[in-house]
Amino acid sequence: MAAPAPNPALVNAWMARKTQGLITSILDPQTVLDPQAILLANSVFFRASWSFPFNPLYTSTAPFNRTDGSQAACAMMAQAATLPYGENAQYQARLLPYGKGRFAMLLVLPKPGAAWQDLDPVLQGVPAGLAPREVILRMPRFETGFSDGLDTPLKAMGMARAFDPDRADFSMLSAIHRHIGSVVHAARMVVDERGTLAAAGTVVSVSGTSLPETEMTLDRPFLYAILDQGTGGMVFLGQMGDPRRK
Repeated sequence: MAAPAPNPALVNAWMARKTQGLITSILDPQTVLDPQAILLANSVFFRASWSFPFNPLYTSTAPFNRTDGSQAACAMMAQAATLPYGENAQYQARLLPYGKGRFAMLLVLPKPGAAWQDLDPVLQGVPAGLAPREVILRMPRFETGFSDGLDTPLKAMGMARAFDPDRADFSMLSAIHRHIGSVVHAARMVVDERGTLAAAGTVVSVSGTSLPETEMTLDRPFLYAILDQGTGGMVFLGQMGDPRRK
């Protein structure tokens, strides 16, 4: 008797458990999978409180300027604290620690006229040149999510052979000649006055006081990342263009 085909509902249920309900569906329930397919799934779940929480009494409605020039009303949090900060001609950067400080959120606000590629050096881990400085930080409360196939970008990054039925080599994985059929990734993040809740999952189908002088107001598109300051690794990375869009 042939083995039953992989069941998308089982994968979705597993992902929901591992992300505590933050990601409930990563595969289309109607997807028909190859009976001989091997599914490789992984998940990341992150929940942490700010070391210095935002006081909800200071949160107010304020405009956020989208890239197209339009505005969206958002709940803008505010905080004045002495934390790692740095800036140059291209950006302002701020680290917001979680808990005892091993993890932190990096916020990068491009200055007017700066190109997104100018920000690449600051996203290589914990940025150099940040120093404690009292700063008034204003940032939107937001919830964001992403779900899409990664086949095209992975091929463009040099993994085309792994998707090619004739050239792929997964002989260390299976005696059957196999290739990657698809890669699906999903992520969600919730940022509020208390802290951050974030999760990500991937499924690979192998087929066949007095006000300080410095202010940083995130009222236009910005980058955010969760860093492991112990290893320098980046756990999550995203770009916020509209705090009202989930």
